[in-house]
Parts: sequence; C-alpha cells; structure tokens
Amino acid sequence: MRFKHHYKIEIGHLDIAPLIDVVFLLLIFFMLTSTFVVASGIKIDLPQAQSKEVTEQKGLMITIDKKGDIYLGDKKERVNFGELRLALKCLKRDNRKVGIYADKQTALQKLMEVWDVCRESEIEEIGISAIPK
Repeated sequence: MRFKHHYKIEIGHLDIAPLIDVVFLLLIFFMLTSTFVVASGIKIDLPQAQSKEVTEQKGLMITIDKKGDIYLGDKKERVNFGELRLALKCLKRDNRKVGIYADKQTALQKLMEVWDVCRESEIEEIGISAIPK
C-alpha cells in the first residue's frame, strides 16, 4: 500500500526581539567599559600650522602657557628651569623624546629657553605641537 506524503511548507518568521536585546546589552557594555581621554587641566591655545607631519607623542610633555609658566607632564604644578633640567636628565636613554605644547601667545624667548634646556640635556627628538589650519 502506498501512502501519500503530505508536506506542508511553512514560511517562518524571525523574531528580532532577542536580537535587539543582545545589541542593546552590547551597547551598554561598550559604553561602560570604554575609557575617555581627558586633556590636562592647563588651558593653552595651540598655534596653527600648515605642516602635515603628524607624530605620535611617546616622550615627555612640556607645556608652556601664555604667561610663560612651564608645566611638566600631566601635572598642574609649575616647574622652574632647574627642575626641568633634572627631569630631562632622568629620562631613560631609549626614550629621549620631548613634545613642547606652547600657547600661541607665549613669548618666543621662553620657548627658545625651554628648547635650549632640552638640547643641553641631550634630548634627541624635540617636537613642537600645533593644530592644522
């Protein structure tokens, strides 16, 4: 005896509610675990430049505000030239790089004095930061 096979093809549907839940949980996870880069509390207005060379800051950061005060690293404490020389001498031999962030209203004389201190301390790479035009 031969039986007839009755196949019924049903068109299924995809429930997207679990997909939305997973995407929402991933969004919350990445928002909570991400870190935000906060700039130092020293307010400076960088000068504009047309040069296109972009370098990654790996060494020590020296900040000069418009009054001519010098700050070392991310600290908000002012340093004098003696403390700056000491900090530059203490840099490791393999990482002797310095980035100078000077306000555009800083006197050129102050910038050159910091540059000279870096050269006296045998710093191999000195960069001056600017924002592109």
